[in-house]
Amino acid sequence: MLVELQSVFAENYPQDSLAAIYLFKAADIAKGADKPGLAIKLWGKVHRQYPDFKAAPESLFLQAFTFENQIKDLNNAKVYYETFINRYPNHELAQVARLALENIGQSPDELLKKFENKQ
Repeated sequence: MLVELQSVFAENYPQDSLAAIYLFKAADIAKGADKPGLAIKLWGKVHRQYPDFKAAPESLFLQAFTFENQIKDLNNAKVYYETFINRYPNHELAQVARLALENIGQSPDELLKKFENKQ
């Protein structure tokens, strides 16, 4: 219900300073309510419609993260991580995105072995 209300507000008042905030929070609620597809859609709106919003980069990153970890769609996760890195190479999450790309699809055992080999 809250997700719908926040989304409707943003649709009806897209120029309002709260619209981007409401969409971002609605996406977070949707993710927590195990509706990752809706969360990705809402974060996409934040990123596209409010590129100057302080959390716009994070919205793009969260799309990639959700594709990878909740939906298990590694192809889309890669695309979104790469897009994030290209658009925001100096963002504080850029290094996390690079590591995610480097290790995407690997099992915990593979990651542990990789880590041990670097030691």
